[in-house]
Amino acid sequence: PADAVLTCALPEIVLESQVSGGREPYILQWTSSQGAMLGSESLLDVETPGIYVLTATGANGISASTSVEVGQDIEPPSVTVASSGELTCAVTEIALSSAVTGGRAPFVYQWTNEDGSIVGSESGFRASEPGEYALSVTGSNGCSDSATIVVAQDITPPVIATAVDGVLTCSVSEVTASAVASGGRAPYAFTWLNSAGQEVGDNDSLPVSDPGVYTVIVIGGNGCSSAATIDVEQDIEPPVV
Repeated sequence: PADAVLTCALPEIVLESQVSGGREPYILQWTSSQGAMLGSESLLDVETPGIYVLTATGANGISASTSVEVGQDIEPPSVTVASSGELTCAVTEIALSSAVTGGRAPFVYQWTNEDGSIVGSESGFRASEPGEYALSVTGSNGCSDSATIVVAQDITPPVIATAVDGVLTCSVSEVTASAVASGGRAPYAFTWLNSAGQEVGDNDSLPVSDPGVYTVIVIGGNGCSSAATIDVEQDIEPPVV
């Protein structure tokens, strides 16, 4: 018999005797290296590493022995996974990466989502949906390891409260429209548009000298946005004498 190796993929092997010469019929005897009797057939099932000895005795009483060493390779890989960040309104896809140590290359990779569906077969994966992802890595010896990672998502838009501090009149030629943002993620960026859609300001407050409907767009640090409108009124009706 030839030397063999037990692995995670091959937990059991069969040793087969090959006897020639001498005088048939043969009496076969399999023993361990410690001399324990293991079998007397031509085939021997082996699940434990070690040295196995086969002794064949011919009809003329003459014996011959040979040995085979059964090794074992069951070292699993060690897997870690990491992400490049979280999903937001501005970041719609992130990279998941893996690092593997130990085990036996080459490795087979399998990414699955939280539904158990296979979504990737490379060492890295690009995720566009939030949730838990699992990576299973199997070495050439059939031994495997797995790791999980949760992909977070922040797509909460800001909430806008608007106000105007007065009404345009013959004596009040300018009022101030203001916006207060909350929720979502700071810092906030403000853009004011007039009724024609033209950009007229980029702060949280806007001096206004013309009546009309103004729109403020607020974008949070996560790229999510909200919009609100405010109506600046004007009262310039003169008295009738």
